[in-house]
Amino acid sequence: MNVENPPFAGDSVIDLARETDFRLGALHISPSAREVMRDGQRELLEPRVMQVLVVLYRAQGAVVSRDSLIARCWEGRIVGEDAINRAIWRLRKLAESGGDFAVETIPRVGYRLRPGGLEPAEAGSISPAVETGADPVSLPRRWWLAGGLSLLVLAASAVWLLWQPARPAGISVAVLPFVNLSGDPGQEFFSDGITEEITAALAKIPELPVVGRTSAFQYKGKTGDLRVIGRALNAAYVLEGSVRKDSSRIRITAQLVSTGTGDHIWTDSYDRQFQDVFAVQEDVAQAIAGALRVPLGLKQGEKLVSDRTSDADSYQDYLRARALFRARNMAETIPLLERTVARDPDYAPAWAMLARAYVPASGAARSLYSGSIEDASIHFGGYAAKMEHAARQALRLDPRNAAAHAALAQWAIYQHDWETGREEFNQALALDPNDPDTLTQYASAFLGLLGYTKREFGIRQKVQSLEPFVPVFNRERAVTLLNLGQTKPAIDLLQEVVHSGAPASVGLLVEAWSDAGHFGEAADFMISAPSNTGPRPSKADLETAARLLRSAPKPVASRQNQPDLHGLNFVYLFVGAPDLALADPERELAIKGSPRPAMGRMWGPAYAPARRSERFKIFVRNAGMVDYWRKHGWPDLCHPVGRDDFACN
Repeated sequence: MNVENPPFAGDSVIDLARETDFRLGALHISPSAREVMRDGQRELLEPRVMQVLVVLYRAQGAVVSRDSLIARCWEGRIVGEDAINRAIWRLRKLAESGGDFAVETIPRVGYRLRPGGLEPAEAGSISPAVETGADPVSLPRRWWLAGGLSLLVLAASAVWLLWQPARPAGISVAVLPFVNLSGDPGQEFFSDGITEEITAALAKIPELPVVGRTSAFQYKGKTGDLRVIGRALNAAYVLEGSVRKDSSRIRITAQLVSTGTGDHIWTDSYDRQFQDVFAVQEDVAQAIAGALRVPLGLKQGEKLVSDRTSDADSYQDYLRARALFRARNMAETIPLLERTVARDPDYAPAWAMLARAYVPASGAARSLYSGSIEDASIHFGGYAAKMEHAARQALRLDPRNAAAHAALAQWAIYQHDWETGREEFNQALALDPNDPDTLTQYASAFLGLLGYTKREFGIRQKVQSLEPFVPVFNRERAVTLLNLGQTKPAIDLLQEVVHSGAPASVGLLVEAWSDAGHFGEAADFMISAPSNTGPRPSKADLETAARLLRSAPKPVASRQNQPDLHGLNFVYLFVGAPDLALADPERELAIKGSPRPAMGRMWGPAYAPARRSERFKIFVRNAGMVDYWRKHGWPDLCHPVGRDDFACN
């Protein structure tokens, strides 16, 4: 086979059978056989993809317009832009495997092939047409962002939006884990972190719901039909890509796919210095917004990726912490983030994540229900103080950090300050209305505790649509189902969650079986099941609680002198001593800075007799709930009686 490099041949149609072979670096390209050979390995390209490669190669570094590609590879037929996008994406995937060439996008003009990959100065180049401006009427249906010059990018996006038809309804996007092409498994944290960073940037676009922020990671390392994956994640579009990190350089390739049709909507590659990683994230997010015809919603001078650090080590440690946080491994997340903010105290995202990490870590370290109130207050109050400090540091650096506002709301509720909790949650959700962590906190720590169970369930449903596969979110949804009296679906859901190992699910399943009247099953499971709740109740408390459950629903002989079961007092609901079940929420209220899991269960049907007790009325008054209800509306099961009293059903 002859290997040669004939001159560029105008706009004639490419006939692969008549094309001679050529080389690109270590690649031997045989158009007539549609083969690419490297080191004895053979890869077959689709006809259109090979035609596009031939056109770009024959252009010898000149820019090839999209119209020219259509004329030479599709014989001038009317084809959608998705067809070209698919071909370009396929060539970039081929290029990733060896770095023999790169396909560069020239915004609003076309493409050109660069042998040996993109040079640093060219990776983010802007075409002369963009620099000098263009008549907006001539803008194509897709525009492409490549590199810096943020003001020009924002201006171009604004003009582009003015000339686009209305975007289709039902837009949402999920970001699948980017593939690590660095050849080092130790860099998985980096590719995962870039995935989450791009996800976070997209989430700042007000009219672009981002779904499956955590659920998408169940597809890490798996291949499948993106249309099926997208439907499972409730996403209209799926973004996938790859990351290659080599010493001081990164290469990120991404493509956007419609889950309705499987069509490729957008694709591009970015080859930059490591310090440009934030600019790449910004470019990808803005390009996707452009491809989907979604306005950025930014004020002048604002960026989607505003929280940046010049410390490479701090940024990489932050990405490591993101992976640990997503896995709910707070024991490693917290010390890593504490070292990060000590080294880089002006890095707001690290402070915000640290504030959030303190919440579950406190309960994992020791039991709420054992030891003295004073000792427990020192422990949980210490975590709460750290959480407040980290949240305020983040907000000092970035007042628009939604995660920090959510953490500060949680801290306020620990202080029984419902008003501040409400204000901070409102700010957090105004900044990021689809953050599943914030929505879950709002439902559990605010609506759920205050008894607004129906509103809480609406939030749970939204979280379910955003994150269908996250066990801790499903566990919290099961609590709401129990409080609504939907015991059977709650049990089904909790059984799935227990098998996943999600924290606190074992105890909830015992409560759910008790609610359903399956007292023997609940007692057996309580004794035999391994604890995944953190510190396990004492053997004596477990045995006493199990014995009481096995005797249910028979009332205890005497309500006096019944033992405190230290977190298992809910069993008294089923043996005729419902007011004794309030011992656990009362202890939670007395401990400074403590979580409130038992308080969240007070609104279920099993607690109805307890809610009618004077002890319950004293409790909600001491918690500041009644004052809040009088100002903002009564919960589902309570109502005012006269001027100063109230009753709960």
